Amino acid sequence: MNRTAKELGMTRSTFQNPHGLTERGHLSTARDIATIMQALDNDFADFMHIFTRAFIKLSTTRTIQHSGHRLIKDYKQATAVKTGYTRAAGFNGAMLAEKRSDRIIVVVFGGKSTKTRNAQMVKLAELGFRKLQK
Repeated sequence: MNRTAKELGMTRSTFQNPHGLTERGHLSTARDIATIMQALDNDFADFMHIFTRAFIKLSTTRTIQHSGHRLIKDYKQATAVKTGYTRAAGFNGAMLAEKRSDRIIVVVFGGKSTKTRNAQMVKLAELGFRKLQK
């Protein structure tokens, strides 16, 4: 993971595990997470829709809910969403959003709740879209 991160241009990330949970020395920045989102969009554009499935049915009796399902439901411009939480870092998220022909990546770390993280992500996306229109 660290080698691939460096190849992508992620200069300030150090991964200690593949799942992202808190571990001493495990570190990333918002810019580096945005770099991952951009690489995913560049290299796997045909699969980005997977990141906005609010629910995935595994079988007739088992369904998994996307941790960002509220953001996906409430913000239709979201075309890819990854959210998470750790005690050390709070509520975090990365989102690729599209409005008209404009596309923007938003990353938020340290949210106090799902609701405040989502609100901040939407606020930043809308600010970015307004700036792109000027």
